[in-house]
Amino acid sequence: MDKETDVKALIESAEAAIREVENSMRSVSESFYRDNDLDPENMKDQLESVATDESRAQALAQFQADMEAAENEATEEMARRSFSGQASRGSMATKFPLA
Repeated sequence: MDKETDVKALIESAEAAIREVENSMRSVSESFYRDNDLDPENMKDQLESVATDESRAQALAQFQADMEAAENEATEEMARRSFSGQASRGSMATKFPLA
């Protein structure tokens, strides 16, 4: 597998995980509201009306920071893998032995 395929597979896997978490969170929150005799749609509307522009901006900033951290981690992992692949193909020590 080449590096571009690895990156695409990693991105697809991350996007699938995000969708799964979003669906799970939606399901859990709806169950929580129903278990407490609350209408999930009404609660969503109430929560959205309380949210301010500042709280939305803070949430967006935190989300973007988390995404950047995940991207950095993925980049570092790709770099580690590229070095480990290079080491397995042979190092300078095996190409030019001292003895």
